[in-house]
Amino acid sequence: MRTIRGPSATADAASSGSPRIVVDGLRASAAGPTASGLRTAAPARLLGADAVRVLAAFLVVVVHADHWPYQPSGVDRLVWTGLDLLARVCVPLFVVLSGVLLAYRSRETESRSALLMRRLRRSLVPWLFWAPIYCLIGLFLTGEIAHSATAVADWWASGGGYLYFLLLIPQLYLVFLIWPRRPSAAWMAVLPAVLIQTGLDVYRLAMPSGAPFESLLLNEGFLFFPFWIGYFALGVAVGTWLRNRDPERNLPAVLPFVGLTVIGAVLLVSVDGASAANAAFAEGTGAFLRPSLLVLTVGVFGSVGLAAERWLRPRPRWTARIAVLSRCSLGVYILHEALLYIPARAVQAPLLEHPLPLSALGFLIVLVATLALALALTRLLAATPLAVTIGMAREPLALPRRATLRSAMGPPAGQPVTRGDGIHAAHGPGPDQGPDLP
Repeated sequence: MRTIRGPSATADAASSGSPRIVVDGLRASAAGPTASGLRTAAPARLLGADAVRVLAAFLVVVVHADHWPYQPSGVDRLVWTGLDLLARVCVPLFVVLSGVLLAYRSRETESRSALLMRRLRRSLVPWLFWAPIYCLIGLFLTGEIAHSATAVADWWASGGGYLYFLLLIPQLYLVFLIWPRRPSAAWMAVLPAVLIQTGLDVYRLAMPSGAPFESLLLNEGFLFFPFWIGYFALGVAVGTWLRNRDPERNLPAVLPFVGLTVIGAVLLVSVDGASAANAAFAEGTGAFLRPSLLVLTVGVFGSVGLAAERWLRPRPRWTARIAVLSRCSLGVYILHEALLYIPARAVQAPLLEHPLPLSALGFLIVLVATLALALALTRLLAATPLAVTIGMAREPLALPRRATLRSAMGPPAGQPVTRGDGIHAAHGPGPDQGPDLP
């Protein structure tokens, strides 16, 4: 058997006959009638989604940087193992976010084939471009892939290392084509989806030796959408709720989600599943499939998303910064792994190979340097025809400051957005205003 590889505000128009624009950070809605007699909705960025995406991309870098510090035993091992587990919430957050944005941005006039092709361009093109490059990097620079046909075949079979997420997302796009879109039906689908996901996660760790598809489930289970369907179903339900919610109503409270985050973190680090038959496969990439990770994911998504919606709305400068980071998140996800070796090798001997607190200092240096390098390279690539390989539209390097703020905030609060062609304005941002990928 192969082992695992490892601000809320209300702005009324000056004249009583003008529609009232209600802005709550999730959706801008013209609450009054328009000339067509239809209730209109002005799209706004999902600021909470931007914040969650930035956090998730940051945590992906944390996961890969976490393995460099000294951690043979004792406190060192406890600290770095715990950090690694908690940071594993990153990929589930991306899956939930994909469901949210697919449901929120979907347009009823768009054909299923157009939807599918538009989405696939943002996942398969980057994978096809970068997977061969990372294979060569693993073989000849980092040494992660052994010089044997079996090792190379195993690397490709696992989805191309950590790039496997780019193969998972297209599966979720296909699922979305047949997933219920009405809010009530979407919420009803959450429970069975969560039960399926949790059941598969538990079975994977507890299944007996010789069970059907044992090697596939243990080594490559993370590649298949059923292991993520609960996260995706929850995201679609939230996205449909955001599209249809009454903007006059308050957002849910943040505090319960903070409590859920604490409970989820405790569960994740205390329930190690060491007694499970396949406990070894709950480590590395397999740690993303731990059943207890679901609680932490819901808590973090709700806490960060709701808090960001309230905090960012009256702060346009911060909103613009987060929006830029959000657009660059897929590039950071793709590029950081190779760039991480540059600062890590530089501080390995003087800092990372020593116990705490020196290893923590080295870890912070590696983290900050890797993020800076990945962001810089992402922006450079986005200014070239290679922008498509990181899931971005081509952008010039220099953008006027005011234009950046306007693009991040959406239309002015006092400017109603009518239906125009009837669908696009009412149903959220256009298809290319940011990826639903990392």
